[in-house]
Amino acid sequence: MPPVPHAHAPDWDEEAIEEAEYRARAIAPFDEDAAADLRAMAAAARAKLSGAANLPVREPYDPTRIYARACKFYPGWTPQTIDQMHFPLFFAMIREASELNEEEKAEYERARRTQAGHGTASPEEIAGMFPVAEHYDGETVAIH
Repeated sequence: MPPVPHAHAPDWDEEAIEEAEYRARAIAPFDEDAAADLRAMAAAARAKLSGAANLPVREPYDPTRIYARACKFYPGWTPQTIDQMHFPLFFAMIREASELNEEEKAEYERARRTQAGHGTASPEEIAGMFPVAEHYDGETVAIH
């Protein structure tokens, strides 16, 4: 995520900051990215609370935005079903949705560049678009 101004740091008291740091340690083995975001938010809140300089921080966690995007990406999901999920699974699904979205955007850009170039793609341009078969040296069973 791009850095955002210090003004977007959460307005937490010391107890909320300590709770966020505790939760970050708890989720770190399951989702290091989410833990890093939570630690960054706690650090920004602590800096804001102490009146420290305007430090760049990551965009704050916005549960409503994430829920809305998750419900749009995964038809059938509702805030109620999300609330019943184990949180590492939920954030893993969000991360996977983000990666799928990035892959689709890259594929779209590749296709757009190919079409914009000269209407048809050369064999060199197409070569990187398909998976390459790998040689298998493992054990096999003969079928008669």
